[in-house]
Amino acid sequence: MGASEKNSLPKNCPTAQQFADFFEAKIAAVRKATGGGDVTTELPPATEIFDQFQPCSVTDVKATIMGASSKSCELHPIPTDILKKFLPELLPFITDLCNASLQQGCLPLSQGHAIIRPRIKKAGLDTSDARNYRPVSNLTFMSKIAEGLVCRQLVDFLERALLLPSLQSAYRNKKLS
Repeated sequence: MGASEKNSLPKNCPTAQQFADFFEAKIAAVRKATGGGDVTTELPPATEIFDQFQPCSVTDVKATIMGASSKSCELHPIPTDILKKFLPELLPFITDLCNASLQQGCLPLSQGHAIIRPRIKKAGLDTSDARNYRPVSNLTFMSKIAEGLVCRQLVDFLERALLLPSLQSAYRNKKLS
């Protein structure tokens, strides 16, 4: 299956406006249903505080990049496999970019975009009904790298502070007990 076939939608697929209307209504409904609810989770008093991200080393950034998938997106200025090939030359700049993003709490404007495509939730569902689709975001490679660095620091903090449920396993390293 070629790339254009993989990204094509069924002929009777809803229009872009129908998808936009459906997902806006869905988000509004979730906000309305959860906006005024009481907090039901009780946590122990905090013993640690996470008030800022720490700068990442060149080694951290390199490991995150090399561990990431080499998939490319139309938003990338250069294909991911070429970025990895020239990583020794680009790594100091990329590390500075990642650390600036962590310090400022945002990505550069050029990296804050995504291509969002509707994907049918399950084979066999009615392709003409917008409710049977989910939005899938294709992010830029640099935003995925920044996300990985943020995730690592947040999960490390949550584990140190014992704030993750003991039976929760998603987003955790698979450590041998």
